[in-house]
Amino acid sequence: MIDVPLEQLTVEIPEDVREPFEKPPQGILEWEVKALRARMTEPQDTNQVSRLVLEAELVCLAPDQAAGIDFKESFWIGTDTDPQAQLPETWRTEAGKLVKFCDMSGFNARGATPAQLAGWLVGRKILSDCQHFAVNALLPNGQPNPRAFTQMGELKSRARMRWMEVGSATPIIYEDQDAKAGKGGSGGVGGVPGVPQAPPPMMSYPNTPLLPQGGGVPPTLPTPQAPQAPGVPHMPTPQAPVAHMPVSAPMGFPGQVPPAAPPAPRRR
Repeated sequence: MIDVPLEQLTVEIPEDVREPFEKPPQGILEWEVKALRARMTEPQDTNQVSRLVLEAELVCLAPDQAAGIDFKESFWIGTDTDPQAQLPETWRTEAGKLVKFCDMSGFNARGATPAQLAGWLVGRKILSDCQHFAVNALLPNGQPNPRAFTQMGELKSRARMRWMEVGSATPIIYEDQDAKAGKGGSGGVGGVPGVPQAPPPMMSYPNTPLLPQGGGVPPTLPTPQAPQAPGVPHMPTPQAPVAHMPVSAPMGFPGQVPPAAPPAPRRR
């Protein structure tokens, strides 16, 4: 790097300096594709094979608070058996995310070569619903992930995009930036941070009073009696014997004790 005298820098720092972002903020963001590059990964951790990865380089256009932020979206194509993705079957099984990204950008990538994709993608605009997710603290082999923590020992979070067509939503930054980052932020309706969530509706039963929210068992409704035919006397439904009540005699009423038998006549 070349030293520059500070006296040559006469521009005053503006009052409304934009807050820096280590990664794209959570929200609906509009992007422009600047380039599409092909790279081979470096063997590391448990992946000992270099694989083909396509990277789309994007710059944020809106909203204003996030304009100018750079982001790279990776599309992993190579596999352990076909690291350089030279077989059509590899693209058939691994290029779904790339094709979806192109669909949301406004053109069909099926039948095109990677070089053609690069020419068509540059300058395209696309929306994303950006959410933050905590990085896995453990590797697949169960060992600690050294890249999962900052120098201060805090667990890192990573931006994850759900790509959408331009015009399908309005660019906006969510107020609660911790809602999806595993930091205890509040959620919202449909998982959108910064929007208060309505309480769940209370369930009710016909002709039954509402229960207090948070527990309780609906009361048992009486079983309706079947309608009687005209001219047929109503007969009560037989009741099961109750332990603390004497058993009624046939054709009697519940709780009635049968009369005692008359005494036998005396013999003279």
